[in-house]
Amino acid sequence: MKQALKLARAPNDLKKAKECFRRKFLAAGTLLAKNAKRRKITDLLNAACDGEHFPLHQESILAVATALDEAKLQSGDQYIHELKLMHIEAGHDWSAPLERQLFLCKKALKRHRGPEVRAKELQISDLDANTWEERSEEHTSELQ
Repeated sequence: MKQALKLARAPNDLKKAKECFRRKFLAAGTLLAKNAKRRKITDLLNAACDGEHFPLHQESILAVATALDEAKLQSGDQYIHELKLMHIEAGHDWSAPLERQLFLCKKALKRHRGPEVRAKELQISDLDANTWEERSEEHTSELQ
């Protein structure tokens, strides 16, 4: 606790510590993906909407969602949700009308996409006994 109080009383050290701490919010790979998504959303906002983008309004959400839908982007609903997070993290309130617009846009973006395509899961029962034995022996020798 003494260390925490000491840091809290040192503005410059606290500022540096906050920057380091914020980097712990997300894993490095997750942060890269999130930042890439946000750059793309910002590009869409710049192209679709005039002037300042934040605080968002219903028309800006609709414009971005429409562009994503017309491009047939499978992950459009994820991009539009990131738009909400950007708005909130910029310090703006999220109102009921904005939430309703987001809900409708997400619903529309998911419509007519079809079922999710997932990789086929490997079933252990599908492996023949020889392959299982070989892999087990290789793994055991690597551990030793």
